[in-house]
This record gives sequence, C-alpha cells and structure tokens, in this order.
Amino acid sequence: MQPLEVWRLAPRFPLIGDRALAEVVNALNTMDDMVAAGEKEGFLRRCVSRFTGVHRRRGLERGRASATVQRSMVAWTRELSEHLRFTDINVGLLAMEIEELQHEVAHAEWLAHEAMAEVRELAGIMAEFIDAVDLRFAQIDRKIAEIDRRLAFHEQVLGEHGELLVAHTEVLDAHARALLDLDRRALELDLWRTAWAGADMAVRRWRNQDAYSGLPWAAQVTLLAREVAMAEAGLHEFITGERSWRERLADDILSDPRAAVARRDLGWDGTRTMRRIVERATEELRDPDERRLVAELLGVGLPANLRPPHRPMGFALARALELSARDPGTRPEDPSRTAVDEARRDYGHLSDVTFGQFVRRTIDEQAEAARQARADLREERLRREKAQQDQAGRDSADG
Repeated sequence: MQPLEVWRLAPRFPLIGDRALAEVVNALNTMDDMVAAGEKEGFLRRCVSRFTGVHRRRGLERGRASATVQRSMVAWTRELSEHLRFTDINVGLLAMEIEELQHEVAHAEWLAHEAMAEVRELAGIMAEFIDAVDLRFAQIDRKIAEIDRRLAFHEQVLGEHGELLVAHTEVLDAHARALLDLDRRALELDLWRTAWAGADMAVRRWRNQDAYSGLPWAAQVTLLAREVAMAEAGLHEFITGERSWRERLADDILSDPRAAVARRDLGWDGTRTMRRIVERATEELRDPDERRLVAELLGVGLPANLRPPHRPMGFALARALELSARDPGTRPEDPSRTAVDEARRDYGHLSDVTFGQFVRRTIDEQAEAARQARADLREERLRREKAQQDQAGRDSADG
C-alpha cells in the first residue's frame, strides 16, 4: 500500500496510521526471514558454501538487501508521520521492537554497516512520536517513594544531637513531596483534559466525518472502541485508574440515532450469539479488501509484540472477516464458526449478548487489551532499564 493510498483512507479508517506504522516495523523482519532461509540448508551444503565463498557472498547480499529495505522504511515513516495520527500505545510497542532490532543488528556479523545507520535513523524517528506522559508519572512516583523512605528513616534516627538537623531535612523533604504531589495533580488534570478531548473528537469523527462509514455496525463499534482505548483516554485510565470514559463512550454510541437504525435493521431483539454477529458482519461487508483491512486494523496478521493482546469478541470478528476474504481454495467452509471456535479456544468465553451488552463488552474488551499492553510495555521498559544499569555497573567494575 502506497502512502498516498493510506492518506486517502485515513478519514474513514482513523486507525490506519497505527497499522501502517506497524507494517513498517514488521517489514524489517525481512532480515530474519532471509537468515532463517539460509539456516535451512543442510550441513554439507553450508560447508561447501563456506569453502567456495558463496556463504560470504550471500551474507553481503542479505546485508545490502536489508539496508535497502530499511532505507525505504525510513523514508516511508517520514511520509506517514507528516500526514497520519498515531496512538501512544502503538508507537511505544513499535519503539521497543526498533530498540530490540538495533541490538540484534549490532551483533549480526553479516550485516552491511550502512544497515545499522538506517535502523538507528528509524529508531530516532520512532522516538519522536513517543508520548512520555507515563515516563513522567513514573519519575514523580519514584521521587515521592524516595522521599517517603527518607521521612520514615528520619523518624527512626531522631536523637539528642541530630534532632535539629534531621528536623530541618524533614521539612525540606515534606516541601519537596508537596511540590511533587502538585506536579502530579497538574499532569493528571492535563492528561484528563486531553483524554476527554481526544475521545470527543473520535466520536465526532464517527458521527459527522464518515469515520468507519459503510462498515457493519459490529465493526464500527469495535474500531471506535479500539481507537479511543489506544489513545489518550486509555492512557489516562492506565495512569489514574479512572474508567468513566468507558460508560461515556457506550452512552455516546447507544444514544446516536444510527444505533436505533442498526438495531432495527439487524432485528436485534433479546440476545444474539457471537457467531450470528460476526456472520452478519461478513454478509454486510462484501468487499474482500475491506474485510482484510478491518481485520488488520483489529490486529490480525501482526506478531503479538506489535499489537495489544487479542480479546475473544474482537478477535472473533476480525478473524471471521479475514477468513471470509480468502480465496475459495483456502477459505474454511464456515468462516464465522471457525473464527468463533478459535476465539473461544485461544482467548476466552463468548456468551450471548443483547444489543447494549455488545457495545459495553466490546468497549471493555478493547480497554482491557490496551491496559494490558501498556502494563507489559512499562514492565519491559523497566526490565531493559535495569539490564542497562546492571551492564553499566559490570563495565564500571571491570574498568
């Protein structure tokens, strides 16, 4: 897909920026594919290849090919960043992958030197997109915890000779803690404003600017919920624990006139099985390309480290659309049944739902998926920071 085509689709599919950026990073795995293909050679063939120099020539070819791929990815990322929106969670996940790729490239003997420069440039571009709000909150929390530890220590060491000095230090720490608390509240307020503004904008785009227009009702609800959960509202919930945006989004969706129309057209009285929901969605969305695109926007086709974790309802819908878009020779006899069975097997229980329950559970699913992805991202970031500190300590000791 060319950048111009992506930009053209962006008003109707706001999440397409996230998917396009993920495809950029995922394409860099071409290097690993080429290496894996080489490793499939038999032992004797590898020996002959090394003896004749074929092995080295192949390594240089792989390096040049990977550098070419990376250069094109850097250029495309620049184009995308000028025209499309990205969510903080998506960029955070991709930045982690780029950092890991840099480490792998640095230790790949066969890689051309220019390839490393391209990966570093792409990493720099990705870093520019990262929302540092969570990092700032983490820094404040660490400082507050350190001050609290000092205050607790002061209470233990108060003595006849050190009482005045400790009391003075205690006052300074108390003031510092008050300033940090104020800083945190200011950040929370700013994030709250940004979260509500972002959620309202997403709903307005859906209502008035043709976002997700022409898609089945189930797909519209799922994509809108995913868009809001992966952006500022989901980040605000992750940091503060405030979940009220979920109910507000459900109210916005259910109070929209199109909800009543969809409920009537779908004949959705009482409860409905998930199989029937996804079956109807695939029937309504006849264009195979649009089926594939919606499935991709919901994470199908990406490795687990480049997307929020799948949840049963969202996965069932995405998988049904993806399977039904396949050529007849590779398409299951009943894509909807296959998708629902896989969702139950791999991601959890699927119960019958009313019209309103579908909306609320879909929002909860996407919110929990985004929350889990952010938690995993924070844990991985902390793990890498600790590993770097440990390595720096070992290097200092060796020096």
